[in-house]
Amino acid sequence: MNLPNKITTIRLLIVPVYVAVFLYTDYRLLATLLFALAAATDFVDGYLARKMGLVTDLGKLLDPLADKILTISSFVLFVSIERLSAVPVIIVITRELSISIFRAVAAGKNHVIAASVYGKAKTVLQITLLIVLHLYWILERPSDMILTVLVTLMTAITLFSAWDYLWKNREVL
Repeated sequence: MNLPNKITTIRLLIVPVYVAVFLYTDYRLLATLLFALAAATDFVDGYLARKMGLVTDLGKLLDPLADKILTISSFVLFVSIERLSAVPVIIVITRELSISIFRAVAAGKNHVIAASVYGKAKTVLQITLLIVLHLYWILERPSDMILTVLVTLMTAITLFSAWDYLWKNREVL
């Protein structure tokens, strides 16, 4: 268990605390800070793993899992308080499950599917949207054009990144 994997594990452990604070307290700022901390660990663990040469099979499994658990949990929380439509969240969940299964099938055929620039852009847009949603929630600000544009962009890049993975690796199918 190296440092990047420990950081990823911390992200996994933050998620249930974040969810509990979000759902069962009035501490919106604390929930937002927990989400931001967990999201920051997603960038830190990957950076350290590459920079220090500590990329491991465990990290390759845990990091995307922790990322998906954090983002999907947050999306579902915002749907539950009616701050976000279920449609983009269903698209996100469908994409994440589909591409995870596709990668597992590819791995079974000894075909490694590396993260693409679109997959990384998808993650950045999802985190950005979720941070904006948290800020709007803290400020009790209603939806506006900025939020609509972010949701639309995030949904579009989520769909496009799925298509990109499938198209570039169609021989796996």
